[in-house]
Amino acid sequence: MTFSAWQNTLILGSVSLLCLAFTVNIYKIPSVERGKLIYTKGIRENGQPIQATLSGATFNAKILPCINCHGNRGEGNPEGGVEPSPLDWTSLTKPYTMTFKNGRKREGYTVEQFAKAVGTGVDPSGNTLDAVMPLYDLNGQDVVDLIAYLKVIARQDAVGLNDS
Repeated sequence: MTFSAWQNTLILGSVSLLCLAFTVNIYKIPSVERGKLIYTKGIRENGQPIQATLSGATFNAKILPCINCHGNRGEGNPEGGVEPSPLDWTSLTKPYTMTFKNGRKREGYTVEQFAKAVGTGVDPSGNTLDAVMPLYDLNGQDVVDLIAYLKVIARQDAVGLNDS
């Protein structure tokens, strides 16, 4: 059976409409939205600030949110000789040993290792994270939500000028 051009167009159009009908805005998934609040603002969904510790002093994470150092897309913003590692979930969980410019090596993260690193400053290979990395007091749901956001963070549009 051969299809005419109009039949092909009709089929492709129908498939496109079905795809649009089933498209989910991944940024509207509740755990992703909560994770974005943690990452960008240092707060939980109810507005409660997360506590962060840096150099032994405890701060409200509103002044030390992840986005400040790790960037809008989790790419890391080098500043003052510090190069924060990429924080998107794909980069964090690579199934092989990563070697960084400073010579530090680490294995890929699991959920548990990520929670430990954020809370204690120790990566999956037992290395101490850079002293400028704050430690965050995250509960189990916070970790789940933050990881949900880190799984989609690299898909966001870059901030700045674009064609439109």
